Amino acid sequence: MKNKRILSLILALCLVFCAMPAAAFAEASAGSGAEAIQVPSERDLKLQICSFKKLSDEDRARIASGLYRTERPQLTAHTEDTGDPLIFDDIDESVDYLRSQLALRSDAVSIGYYVENLTQELLESIFYYTIEKVFEHTGVGNQGDYLLYHARSYGAKNINYDPGQGTLYLTYTFTFYTDAQQERAVAAEVASVLDSLDLEGKNEYEKFYAIYEYITHNIVYDFDHLGDTEYLLQFTAYAAIINKTAVCQGYANLLYRMLLDAGLDCRIISGEGNGGGHAWNIVRLGNYYYNVDSTWDASGISVYDWEGNFLYKEYPMTYMLRCNANFPDHIREARFETDEFNEAYPMSDKDFDPDELPPDTGETDIKINDFTGGSASVTVEDNVVTVVSSVPLKIGCLMEDGSIAAIAAEAVDGRAGTYTFTVEDPSAAEIVLVVAGDVDLSGEFDFFDVVTAKAMDLYPENGFTALQAFAGDVDSDGEFGFFDVILIKAADLGKSPFEW
Repeated sequence: MKNKRILSLILALCLVFCAMPAAAFAEASAGSGAEAIQVPSERDLKLQICSFKKLSDEDRARIASGLYRTERPQLTAHTEDTGDPLIFDDIDESVDYLRSQLALRSDAVSIGYYVENLTQELLESIFYYTIEKVFEHTGVGNQGDYLLYHARSYGAKNINYDPGQGTLYLTYTFTFYTDAQQERAVAAEVASVLDSLDLEGKNEYEKFYAIYEYITHNIVYDFDHLGDTEYLLQFTAYAAIINKTAVCQGYANLLYRMLLDAGLDCRIISGEGNGGGHAWNIVRLGNYYYNVDSTWDASGISVYDWEGNFLYKEYPMTYMLRCNANFPDHIREARFETDEFNEAYPMSDKDFDPDELPPDTGETDIKINDFTGGSASVTVEDNVVTVVSSVPLKIGCLMEDGSIAAIAAEAVDGRAGTYTFTVEDPSAAEIVLVVAGDVDLSGEFDFFDVVTAKAMDLYPENGFTALQAFAGDVDSDGEFGFFDVILIKAADLGKSPFEW
Protein backbone atom coordinates (compact mmCIF):
# COMPACT_ATOMS: atom_id res chain seq x y z
CA MET A 1 0.00 0.00 0.00
CA LYS A 2 1.45 3.29 -0.98
CA ASN A 3 0.72 5.80 1.73
CA LYS A 4 1.08 9.51 1.18
CA ARG A 5 2.69 10.72 4.37
CA ILE A 6 3.77 14.30 4.77
CA LEU A 7 6.52 13.93 7.33
CA SER A 8 6.52 17.50 8.57
CA LEU A 9 3.26 18.76 10.05
CA ILE A 10 0.52 17.16 7.95
CA LEU A 11 -0.90 13.72 8.79
CA ALA A 12 -2.75 12.20 5.86
CA LEU A 13 -4.49 9.79 8.16
CA CYS A 14 -7.90 9.46 6.67
CA LEU A 15 -7.52 6.78 4.06
CA VAL A 16 -10.61 5.88 2.11
CA PHE A 17 -10.11 2.55 0.42
CA CYS A 18 -12.56 1.03 -1.99
CA ALA A 19 -12.90 -2.71 -1.85
CA MET A 20 -12.10 -5.38 -4.47
CA PRO A 21 -12.43 -7.01 -6.90
CA ALA A 22 -10.42 -4.68 -9.09
CA ALA A 23 -12.28 -5.57 -12.26
CA ALA A 24 -15.65 -5.14 -10.61
CA PHE A 25 -15.51 -1.56 -9.48
CA ALA A 26 -13.33 1.53 -9.29
CA GLU A 27 -14.48 4.45 -7.22
CA ALA A 28 -13.34 7.23 -4.91
CA SER A 29 -15.10 8.79 -1.97
CA ALA A 30 -14.36 12.13 -0.44
CA GLY A 31 -14.68 13.95 2.83
CA SER A 32 -13.72 17.37 3.96
CA GLY A 33 -12.58 19.26 6.98
CA ALA A 34 -9.52 19.46 9.22
CA GLU A 35 -9.04 19.39 12.96
CA ALA A 36 -6.01 20.43 15.00
CA ILE A 37 -4.61 18.61 17.99
CA GLN A 38 -1.97 19.81 20.43
CA VAL A 39 1.06 17.70 21.27
CA PRO A 40 3.59 18.33 24.07
CA SER A 41 6.11 19.87 21.68
CA GLU A 42 3.62 22.65 20.90
CA ARG A 43 3.36 21.55 17.30
CA ASP A 44 0.01 21.39 15.53
CA LEU A 45 -0.80 18.14 13.73
CA LYS A 46 -3.63 18.58 11.29
CA LEU A 47 -5.85 15.86 9.95
CA GLN A 48 -6.62 16.22 6.27
CA ILE A 49 -9.58 14.38 4.78
CA CYS A 50 -8.68 13.26 1.26
CA SER A 51 -9.93 11.10 -1.60
CA PHE A 52 -8.00 7.97 -2.53
CA LYS A 53 -8.29 5.38 -5.26
CA LYS A 54 -9.58 1.90 -4.63
CA LEU A 55 -7.70 -0.61 -2.51
CA SER A 56 -5.67 -2.77 -4.90
CA ASP A 57 -5.80 -6.55 -4.94
CA GLU A 58 -2.23 -6.59 -3.63
CA ASP A 59 -3.07 -4.31 -0.69
CA ARG A 60 -6.12 -6.37 0.25
CA ALA A 61 -4.08 -9.57 0.04
CA ARG A 62 -1.49 -8.01 2.34
CA ILE A 63 -4.09 -7.43 5.03
CA ALA A 64 -5.74 -10.83 4.53
CA SER A 65 -2.41 -12.66 4.62
CA GLY A 66 -1.61 -11.26 8.06
CA LEU A 67 1.94 -10.46 7.01
CA TYR A 68 4.11 -7.32 7.21
CA ARG A 69 1.91 -5.54 9.68
CA THR A 70 2.66 -2.16 11.16
CA GLU A 71 4.68 -2.66 14.34
CA ARG A 72 2.49 -2.97 17.43
CA PRO A 73 2.39 0.44 19.13
CA GLN A 74 3.02 0.67 22.86
CA LEU A 75 0.48 2.68 24.82
CA THR A 76 0.94 4.11 28.31
CA ALA A 77 0.05 1.81 31.20
CA HIS A 78 -2.79 3.26 33.23
CA THR A 79 -4.23 1.87 36.45
CA GLU A 80 -6.48 4.69 37.61
CA ASP A 81 -10.22 4.36 36.97
CA THR A 82 -11.31 7.32 34.86
CA GLY A 83 -14.87 6.12 34.54
CA ASP A 84 -14.52 5.81 30.77
CA PRO A 85 -14.15 2.13 29.77
CA LEU A 86 -13.46 3.09 26.15
CA ILE A 87 -10.01 4.54 26.87
CA PHE A 88 -7.44 1.79 26.43
CA ASP A 89 -3.86 1.21 27.49
CA ASP A 90 -3.69 -2.03 25.46
CA ILE A 91 -3.99 -1.58 21.69
CA ASP A 92 -5.25 -5.13 21.12
CA GLU A 93 -8.12 -4.64 23.55
CA SER A 94 -9.19 -1.59 21.57
CA VAL A 95 -9.07 -3.67 18.39
CA ASP A 96 -11.35 -6.29 19.97
CA TYR A 97 -13.86 -3.58 20.82
CA LEU A 98 -13.68 -2.05 17.35
CA ARG A 99 -14.14 -5.47 15.74
CA SER A 100 -17.26 -6.14 17.81
CA GLN A 101 -18.75 -2.83 16.66
CA LEU A 102 -17.97 -3.49 13.01
CA ALA A 103 -19.75 -6.83 13.21
CA LEU A 104 -22.82 -4.74 14.12
CA ARG A 105 -22.02 -2.47 11.16
CA SER A 106 -21.29 0.66 13.16
CA ASP A 107 -20.07 3.29 10.70
CA ALA A 108 -18.28 5.49 13.27
CA VAL A 109 -16.56 4.16 16.39
CA SER A 110 -14.79 6.47 18.86
CA ILE A 111 -11.89 5.03 20.86
CA GLY A 112 -9.58 6.61 23.42
CA TYR A 113 -5.95 5.72 24.12
CA TYR A 114 -3.60 6.51 26.98
CA VAL A 115 -0.57 8.05 25.26
CA GLU A 116 2.33 10.08 26.61
CA ASN A 117 4.41 12.25 24.26
CA LEU A 118 2.32 11.74 21.15
CA THR A 119 4.37 11.84 17.98
CA GLN A 120 3.42 11.73 14.34
CA GLU A 121 4.95 8.27 14.04
CA LEU A 122 3.02 6.91 17.02
CA LEU A 123 -0.24 8.41 15.76
CA GLU A 124 0.20 6.74 12.39
CA SER A 125 1.23 3.47 14.02
CA ILE A 126 -1.91 3.36 16.18
CA PHE A 127 -4.16 3.97 13.20
CA TYR A 128 -2.55 1.60 10.70
CA TYR A 129 -2.01 -1.20 13.22
CA THR A 130 -5.66 -1.01 14.28
CA ILE A 131 -6.96 -1.02 10.71
CA GLU A 132 -4.90 -4.08 9.79
CA LYS A 133 -5.49 -5.97 13.04
CA VAL A 134 -9.26 -5.48 13.04
CA PHE A 135 -9.53 -7.61 9.89
CA GLU A 136 -7.40 -10.43 11.30
CA HIS A 137 -8.68 -13.97 10.81
CA THR A 138 -10.16 -15.00 14.18
CA GLY A 139 -12.09 -18.13 13.27
CA VAL A 140 -15.43 -16.35 13.85
CA GLY A 141 -17.75 -16.37 10.84
CA ASN A 142 -18.71 -12.69 10.79
CA GLN A 143 -15.18 -11.42 11.44
CA GLY A 144 -11.83 -11.74 9.67
CA ASP A 145 -12.10 -12.17 5.91
CA TYR A 146 -15.86 -11.71 6.11
CA LEU A 147 -15.38 -8.16 7.42
CA LEU A 148 -12.49 -7.43 5.06
CA TYR A 149 -14.28 -8.50 1.91
CA HIS A 150 -17.46 -6.68 2.88
CA ALA A 151 -15.65 -3.43 3.72
CA ARG A 152 -15.92 -0.62 1.20
CA SER A 153 -13.91 2.16 2.84
CA TYR A 154 -12.37 3.20 6.11
CA GLY A 155 -10.68 6.20 7.64
CA ALA A 156 -10.51 8.42 10.74
CA LYS A 157 -11.87 11.75 11.92
CA ASN A 158 -12.21 13.83 15.08
CA ILE A 159 -8.67 13.36 16.34
CA ASN A 160 -8.15 15.03 19.73
CA TYR A 161 -5.17 14.83 22.06
CA ASP A 162 -4.98 16.13 25.62
CA PRO A 163 -1.31 16.18 26.70
CA GLY A 164 -2.26 17.03 30.28
CA GLN A 165 -4.39 13.92 30.65
CA GLY A 166 -2.31 11.86 28.21
CA THR A 167 -5.39 10.83 26.27
CA LEU A 168 -5.78 10.51 22.50
CA TYR A 169 -9.19 10.12 20.90
CA LEU A 170 -9.84 8.79 17.39
CA THR A 171 -13.10 8.18 15.59
CA TYR A 172 -12.74 5.36 13.08
CA THR A 173 -15.11 5.51 10.14
CA PHE A 174 -16.19 2.61 7.94
CA THR A 175 -18.59 1.88 5.14
CA PHE A 176 -19.70 -1.60 4.17
CA TYR A 177 -21.57 -3.15 1.29
CA THR A 178 -24.29 -4.29 3.72
CA ASP A 179 -26.05 -2.63 6.62
CA ALA A 180 -27.02 -3.99 10.03
CA GLN A 181 -30.48 -5.10 8.92
CA GLN A 182 -29.06 -7.05 5.99
CA GLU A 183 -26.47 -8.71 8.22
CA ARG A 184 -29.23 -9.77 10.61
CA ALA A 185 -30.98 -11.38 7.66
CA VAL A 186 -27.77 -13.18 6.70
CA ALA A 187 -27.26 -14.47 10.25
CA ALA A 188 -30.81 -15.79 10.46
CA GLU A 189 -30.72 -17.44 7.03
CA VAL A 190 -27.29 -18.99 7.56
CA ALA A 191 -28.46 -20.46 10.87
CA SER A 192 -31.62 -21.78 9.22
CA VAL A 193 -29.75 -23.39 6.32
CA LEU A 194 -27.12 -24.97 8.56
CA ASP A 195 -29.90 -26.39 10.71
CA SER A 196 -31.65 -27.81 7.64
CA LEU A 197 -28.43 -29.51 6.50
CA ASP A 198 -28.48 -31.65 9.66
CA LEU A 199 -24.75 -31.45 10.31
CA GLU A 200 -24.98 -33.07 13.75
CA GLY A 201 -22.83 -36.19 13.86
CA LYS A 202 -21.19 -35.58 10.49
CA ASN A 203 -17.41 -35.57 10.12
CA GLU A 204 -15.44 -32.64 8.69
CA TYR A 205 -15.77 -33.73 5.07
CA GLU A 206 -19.48 -34.47 5.35
CA LYS A 207 -20.10 -31.05 6.90
CA PHE A 208 -18.06 -29.34 4.20
CA TYR A 209 -19.74 -31.20 1.35
CA ALA A 210 -23.25 -30.47 2.64
CA ILE A 211 -22.50 -26.73 2.77
CA TYR A 212 -20.60 -26.69 -0.53
CA GLU A 213 -23.38 -28.59 -2.28
CA TYR A 214 -25.98 -26.16 -0.95
CA ILE A 215 -24.08 -23.15 -2.27
CA THR A 216 -23.19 -24.58 -5.67
CA HIS A 217 -26.69 -25.93 -6.26
CA ASN A 218 -28.65 -22.89 -5.05
CA ILE A 219 -26.63 -19.77 -5.93
CA VAL A 220 -26.34 -18.60 -9.54
CA TYR A 221 -23.80 -16.18 -10.94
CA ASP A 222 -25.02 -12.59 -11.19
CA PHE A 223 -24.38 -11.86 -14.85
CA ASP A 224 -27.04 -9.12 -14.77
CA HIS A 225 -24.82 -6.86 -12.64
CA LEU A 226 -21.41 -7.94 -13.84
CA GLY A 227 -19.36 -4.76 -14.31
CA ASP A 228 -22.05 -2.59 -12.67
CA THR A 229 -20.09 -0.41 -10.24
CA GLU A 230 -23.28 0.98 -8.67
CA TYR A 231 -24.77 -2.34 -7.51
CA LEU A 232 -22.53 -3.32 -4.61
CA LEU A 233 -24.60 -6.15 -3.12
CA GLN A 234 -23.28 -8.49 -5.81
CA PHE A 235 -20.08 -8.81 -3.75
CA THR A 236 -21.83 -9.90 -0.55
CA ALA A 237 -22.97 -12.99 1.29
CA TYR A 238 -26.34 -11.25 1.56
CA ALA A 239 -26.84 -11.31 -2.20
CA ALA A 240 -25.75 -14.94 -2.31
CA ILE A 241 -27.92 -16.42 0.43
CA ILE A 242 -30.91 -14.03 0.31
CA ASN A 243 -31.13 -13.13 -3.39
CA LYS A 244 -29.51 -16.42 -4.47
CA THR A 245 -27.27 -14.60 -6.98
CA ALA A 246 -23.81 -13.02 -6.60
CA VAL A 247 -20.37 -12.72 -8.17
CA CYS A 248 -17.28 -14.61 -7.00
CA GLN A 249 -16.69 -12.39 -3.97
CA GLY A 250 -20.23 -13.09 -2.75
CA TYR A 251 -19.77 -16.85 -3.19
CA ALA A 252 -16.45 -16.77 -1.32
CA ASN A 253 -17.90 -14.64 1.50
CA LEU A 254 -20.86 -16.98 1.99
CA LEU A 255 -18.73 -20.14 1.99
CA TYR A 256 -16.34 -18.56 4.51
CA ARG A 257 -19.23 -17.58 6.79
CA MET A 258 -21.04 -20.91 6.65
CA LEU A 259 -17.96 -23.10 7.08
CA LEU A 260 -16.69 -21.12 10.06
CA ASP A 261 -20.14 -21.11 11.65
CA ALA A 262 -20.12 -24.91 11.23
CA GLY A 263 -16.75 -25.20 12.97
CA LEU A 264 -14.46 -25.63 9.93
CA ASP A 265 -11.54 -23.35 9.10
CA CYS A 266 -11.60 -21.47 5.81
CA ARG A 267 -9.91 -18.47 4.19
CA ILE A 268 -10.71 -16.27 1.20
CA ILE A 269 -7.99 -16.17 -1.46
CA SER A 270 -7.85 -13.43 -4.09
CA GLY A 271 -5.97 -13.38 -7.35
CA GLU A 272 -6.69 -14.15 -10.99
CA GLY A 273 -9.01 -16.72 -12.50
CA ASN A 274 -8.78 -17.26 -16.23
CA GLY A 275 -6.83 -13.99 -16.41
CA GLY A 276 -9.38 -11.80 -14.59
CA GLY A 277 -9.84 -10.70 -10.97
CA HIS A 278 -11.22 -13.58 -8.95
CA ALA A 279 -11.80 -14.85 -5.41
CA TRP A 280 -12.06 -18.40 -4.08
CA ASN A 281 -11.42 -20.26 -0.80
CA ILE A 282 -9.13 -22.70 0.93
CA VAL A 283 -10.63 -25.02 3.54
CA ARG A 284 -8.97 -27.21 6.13
CA LEU A 285 -9.88 -30.88 6.35
CA GLY A 286 -7.70 -32.98 8.59
CA ASN A 287 -4.18 -31.59 8.72
CA TYR A 288 -4.13 -29.70 5.40
CA TYR A 289 -5.90 -27.04 3.36
CA TYR A 290 -7.46 -27.55 -0.08
CA ASN A 291 -8.55 -25.18 -2.85
CA VAL A 292 -12.27 -24.82 -3.57
CA ASP A 293 -14.01 -22.57 -6.10
CA SER A 294 -17.75 -22.60 -5.46
CA THR A 295 -18.31 -19.95 -8.15
CA TRP A 296 -17.00 -22.12 -10.96
CA ASP A 297 -18.48 -25.34 -9.59
CA ALA A 298 -21.90 -23.63 -9.38
CA SER A 299 -21.97 -23.23 -13.18
CA GLY A 300 -22.44 -26.98 -13.58
CA ILE A 301 -23.26 -28.70 -16.87
CA SER A 302 -26.75 -28.38 -18.37
CA VAL A 303 -28.23 -31.54 -19.85
CA TYR A 304 -30.74 -31.38 -22.72
CA ASP A 305 -32.84 -33.91 -24.61
CA TRP A 306 -32.55 -34.59 -28.35
CA GLU A 307 -34.96 -31.75 -29.10
CA GLY A 308 -32.97 -29.21 -27.15
CA ASN A 309 -35.22 -29.09 -24.10
CA PHE A 310 -33.45 -28.56 -20.78
CA LEU A 311 -33.64 -31.61 -18.53
CA TYR A 312 -31.41 -31.03 -15.54
CA LYS A 313 -28.00 -29.80 -14.44
CA GLU A 314 -25.06 -31.90 -13.34
CA TYR A 315 -22.41 -30.70 -10.92
CA PRO A 316 -19.11 -32.51 -11.48
CA MET A 317 -17.39 -30.43 -8.73
CA THR A 318 -14.26 -29.98 -10.82
CA TYR A 319 -12.80 -27.35 -8.49
CA MET A 320 -13.60 -28.92 -5.13
CA LEU A 321 -10.84 -29.82 -2.62
CA ARG A 322 -7.94 -29.62 -5.06
CA CYS A 323 -4.24 -29.31 -4.40
CA ASN A 324 -2.40 -26.47 -6.10
CA ALA A 325 -1.08 -28.74 -8.86
CA ASN A 326 -4.63 -29.75 -9.84
CA PHE A 327 -6.26 -26.34 -9.56
CA PRO A 328 -5.73 -24.83 -13.01
CA ASP A 329 -6.37 -21.24 -14.14
CA HIS A 330 -6.06 -19.83 -10.60
CA ILE A 331 -3.14 -17.55 -9.69
CA ARG A 332 -2.91 -16.28 -6.12
CA GLU A 333 -1.88 -12.79 -5.16
CA ALA A 334 1.81 -12.88 -4.25
CA ARG A 335 1.14 -12.33 -0.52
CA PHE A 336 -0.70 -15.67 -0.42
CA GLU A 337 2.38 -17.42 -1.82
CA THR A 338 4.86 -16.48 0.90
CA ASP A 339 6.58 -19.07 3.09
CA GLU A 340 4.95 -17.50 6.16
CA PHE A 341 1.42 -17.85 4.79
CA ASN A 342 2.01 -21.38 3.54
CA GLU A 343 3.39 -22.34 6.93
CA ALA A 344 0.28 -21.00 8.64
CA TYR A 345 -2.01 -22.62 6.06
CA PRO A 346 -0.22 -25.74 4.77
CA MET A 347 -1.63 -26.96 1.46
CA SER A 348 -1.94 -30.65 0.70
CA ASP A 349 0.25 -31.94 -2.13
CA LYS A 350 -2.62 -34.05 -3.47
CA ASP A 351 -6.38 -33.76 -3.90
CA PHE A 352 -8.55 -34.64 -0.93
CA ASP A 353 -9.56 -38.27 -0.42
CA PRO A 354 -12.43 -38.76 2.07
CA ASP A 355 -11.07 -42.18 2.99
CA GLU A 356 -7.85 -40.57 4.25
CA LEU A 357 -9.52 -38.12 6.63
CA PRO A 358 -8.00 -38.67 10.08
CA PRO A 359 -10.51 -40.12 12.55
CA ASP A 360 -11.76 -37.99 15.40
CA THR A 361 -9.32 -38.08 18.31
CA GLY A 362 -10.23 -38.82 21.91
CA GLU A 363 -11.05 -41.83 24.02
CA THR A 364 -14.76 -41.14 24.21
CA ASP A 365 -17.69 -40.30 21.97
CA ILE A 366 -18.51 -37.32 24.18
CA LYS A 367 -17.88 -34.12 22.25
CA ILE A 368 -16.59 -31.13 24.23
CA ASN A 369 -17.15 -27.64 22.80
CA ASP A 370 -14.83 -25.45 24.88
CA PHE A 371 -15.40 -21.68 24.55
CA THR A 372 -13.41 -20.75 27.67
CA GLY A 373 -10.25 -19.61 25.90
CA GLY A 374 -8.04 -21.98 27.88
CA SER A 375 -9.52 -21.19 31.29
CA ALA A 376 -10.79 -24.74 31.71
CA SER A 377 -9.35 -28.23 31.47
CA VAL A 378 -11.49 -31.30 30.86
CA THR A 379 -10.92 -34.97 31.56
CA VAL A 380 -13.27 -37.81 30.67
CA GLU A 381 -13.17 -41.24 32.27
CA ASP A 382 -15.86 -43.68 31.16
CA ASN A 383 -18.97 -41.47 31.21
CA VAL A 384 -17.78 -39.12 33.94
CA VAL A 385 -16.65 -35.63 32.92
CA THR A 386 -14.50 -33.51 35.24
CA VAL A 387 -13.98 -29.80 34.56
CA VAL A 388 -11.41 -27.67 36.37
CA SER A 389 -11.63 -23.93 35.78
CA SER A 390 -9.98 -20.77 37.06
CA VAL A 391 -13.12 -18.70 36.38
CA PRO A 392 -16.86 -19.26 36.92
CA LEU A 393 -18.33 -21.34 34.09
CA LYS A 394 -21.65 -22.37 32.65
CA ILE A 395 -21.83 -25.99 31.57
CA GLY A 396 -24.54 -27.16 29.22
CA CYS A 397 -25.57 -29.83 26.76
CA LEU A 398 -26.44 -29.00 23.16
CA MET A 399 -29.89 -30.38 22.36
CA GLU A 400 -31.21 -31.62 19.00
CA ASP A 401 -33.31 -28.49 18.51
CA GLY A 402 -30.23 -26.26 18.87
CA SER A 403 -31.04 -25.12 22.40
CA ILE A 404 -28.67 -25.59 25.33
CA ALA A 405 -29.72 -27.22 28.58
CA ALA A 406 -27.78 -26.44 31.73
CA ILE A 407 -26.01 -29.34 33.41
CA ALA A 408 -26.14 -29.67 37.15
CA ALA A 409 -22.50 -30.29 38.06
CA GLU A 410 -21.26 -31.11 41.52
CA ALA A 411 -18.20 -29.47 43.08
CA VAL A 412 -15.43 -32.00 43.68
CA ASP A 413 -14.47 -32.15 47.38
CA GLY A 414 -16.23 -28.83 47.82
CA ARG A 415 -13.62 -27.02 45.73
CA ALA A 416 -14.96 -24.04 43.76
CA GLY A 417 -14.05 -24.31 40.12
CA THR A 418 -13.90 -28.11 39.97
CA TYR A 419 -17.02 -29.81 38.61
CA THR A 420 -17.98 -33.37 37.81
CA PHE A 421 -21.03 -34.90 36.14
CA THR A 422 -22.08 -38.12 34.44
CA VAL A 423 -23.19 -38.35 30.82
CA GLU A 424 -25.89 -40.97 30.33
CA ASP A 425 -25.58 -41.29 26.53
CA PRO A 426 -21.99 -40.57 25.42
CA SER A 427 -22.71 -41.27 21.73
CA ALA A 428 -25.20 -38.39 21.56
CA ALA A 429 -23.63 -36.00 24.07
CA GLU A 430 -22.26 -32.61 23.03
CA ILE A 431 -21.05 -30.65 26.05
CA VAL A 432 -20.67 -26.87 25.94
CA LEU A 433 -18.37 -24.89 28.24
CA VAL A 434 -18.61 -21.09 28.40
CA VAL A 435 -17.33 -18.45 30.81
CA ALA A 436 -20.21 -17.05 32.83
CA GLY A 437 -21.36 -13.76 31.30
CA ASP A 438 -19.09 -14.11 28.24
CA VAL A 439 -21.83 -13.25 25.75
CA ASP A 440 -19.41 -12.24 22.98
CA LEU A 441 -17.76 -15.69 23.34
CA SER A 442 -14.25 -14.22 23.44
CA GLY A 443 -13.14 -16.68 26.14
CA GLU A 444 -13.19 -14.16 28.97
CA PHE A 445 -15.64 -11.91 30.77
CA ASP A 446 -14.95 -8.21 30.25
CA PHE A 447 -16.52 -4.84 29.42
CA PHE A 448 -17.29 -5.87 25.84
CA ASP A 449 -19.73 -8.44 27.22
CA VAL A 450 -21.64 -5.59 28.89
CA VAL A 451 -21.98 -3.87 25.51
CA THR A 452 -23.03 -7.08 23.77
CA ALA A 453 -25.47 -8.02 26.54
CA LYS A 454 -27.20 -4.64 26.27
CA ALA A 455 -27.51 -5.10 22.50
CA MET A 456 -28.91 -8.61 22.98
CA ASP A 457 -31.56 -7.33 25.37
CA LEU A 458 -32.51 -4.27 23.30
CA TYR A 459 -32.31 -5.90 19.87
CA PRO A 460 -33.10 -9.61 20.27
CA GLU A 461 -33.90 -9.79 16.55
CA ASN A 462 -30.21 -9.28 15.67
CA GLY A 463 -29.56 -12.99 15.34
CA PHE A 464 -27.79 -13.67 18.64
CA THR A 465 -27.16 -17.37 19.14
CA ALA A 466 -28.47 -19.83 21.71
CA LEU A 467 -24.89 -20.18 22.98
CA GLN A 468 -24.64 -16.42 23.63
CA ALA A 469 -27.97 -16.48 25.46
CA PHE A 470 -26.79 -19.44 27.54
CA ALA A 471 -23.58 -17.65 28.50
CA GLY A 472 -25.56 -14.55 29.41
CA ASP A 473 -28.11 -16.34 31.61
CA VAL A 474 -26.11 -15.59 34.75
CA ASP A 475 -29.14 -15.70 37.06
CA SER A 476 -29.73 -19.27 35.85
CA ASP A 477 -33.48 -18.90 35.34
CA GLY A 478 -33.31 -20.63 31.96
CA GLU A 479 -33.43 -17.56 29.74
CA PHE A 480 -31.48 -14.39 29.01
CA GLY A 481 -33.17 -11.13 29.95
CA PHE A 482 -32.98 -7.68 31.48
CA PHE A 483 -31.96 -8.88 34.95
CA ASP A 484 -29.03 -10.75 33.43
CA VAL A 485 -27.84 -7.48 31.86
CA ILE A 486 -27.98 -5.83 35.30
CA LEU A 487 -25.94 -8.64 36.86
CA ILE A 488 -23.40 -8.59 34.01
CA LYS A 489 -22.92 -4.85 34.38
CA ALA A 490 -22.54 -5.18 38.17
CA ALA A 491 -19.97 -7.96 37.74
CA ASP A 492 -17.96 -5.82 35.32
CA LEU A 493 -17.86 -3.04 37.90
CA GLY A 494 -16.73 -5.54 40.54
CA LYS A 495 -19.85 -5.01 42.66
CA SER A 496 -21.41 -8.45 42.30
CA PRO A 497 -19.05 -11.08 40.88
CA PHE A 498 -20.48 -14.30 39.51
CA GLU A 499 -20.51 -17.30 41.80
CA TRP A 500 -19.45 -20.85 41.04
